[in-house]
Amino acid sequence: MKLKLCLLLMLFSVGNISLADAIYSGDNAPRRSAIQSTNATLTRTNNSSEYNNTYNVAIEELKSKIKQTPTNYLLNVHLANLYIKNRQFENATKELLYLSNLKNKNALSDIVLTEIEKINTSLKNNLKYNSLNADLYTISAIINFICGNNDLAEKYIQNAALREPTNENVIKVIKQIYDNTNNIQGGINTCSLILTKHSNLTNIRKLKANYLLQANQIENALIEFSSILQINPNDDETKYTIYKLLVSKNATDKELIEHLYGDTGISQEKAYQEITEMLLKNNETQDAKAFAERLTKKFPDNANGFLFLSEIYRKEGNLEESYKALKQVRDKAGNNETIAKYNILMAKMSNE
Repeated sequence: MKLKLCLLLMLFSVGNISLADAIYSGDNAPRRSAIQSTNATLTRTNNSSEYNNTYNVAIEELKSKIKQTPTNYLLNVHLANLYIKNRQFENATKELLYLSNLKNKNALSDIVLTEIEKINTSLKNNLKYNSLNADLYTISAIINFICGNNDLAEKYIQNAALREPTNENVIKVIKQIYDNTNNIQGGINTCSLILTKHSNLTNIRKLKANYLLQANQIENALIEFSSILQINPNDDETKYTIYKLLVSKNATDKELIEHLYGDTGISQEKAYQEITEMLLKNNETQDAKAFAERLTKKFPDNANGFLFLSEIYRKEGNLEESYKALKQVRDKAGNNETIAKYNILMAKMSNE
């Protein structure tokens, strides 16, 4: 490190060479002519921090230059490379995902793609000595995807996911690779591979379930969503997704309860109540009304059913029916929580 710093200082002493130029003077760096041709030569920063933290200063120089010339994407490549060298892998992945989105829009020139390929060559060597580093596999995956090496991209992201499946960048790159190639089956296979070793990862199951939906494999998607609820019974988003899928299939109430609650032994009364609450939270007013009516008919002593109906009628502007339902709540309320909800709703209606 001391030798490298000395070499950098020697470079600074010769002409008007910026810190970023000095760092890019290595064997794996872009040619200075390429930097000059894209206005990437940066002004030297006369600050002592450049001697103490060379990469961070160069990174700040590049970020400043990018603000000045935001369509000079070669600068973003250089920035990603510096992030990698400085082991700021999350920032490197973010920069490369940005470039990947530009590639999907055909916005990257051949010069830019060539420089990205140079980073790829360097990474291959790094992986030989850092074979357990999930971040490097993730970065290699997105770079190979940008360069059109989709098979290698898939191989690298699978390696990354098996090493660090909870890494959010891994999920982002999986989606980038498979969503933009319409390789839905590849997405399903990769998620399945990860789940063979990490079966409790709900984020991977959810991703797999969504790919299954895109492949129109509704039953298999329902199995995955139901598995998520077995791991996390309080996942309301997944419950709502299951509900919408089953309703589209004209499922019976029994099927709904089985998929939403499995073998938890929940009563039909409690299930109706929770489903109604879920639907109200998701602004499914008419469906919520239907379940609230079932709740009051099958379980007339349940004050919550009438509370739901009162709230729904109020939203519909039918205050007369809302007051009628609210009266039932007052007569049937059996616990402090329901009484508190009754008082809140009564206050709202008194002000309307």
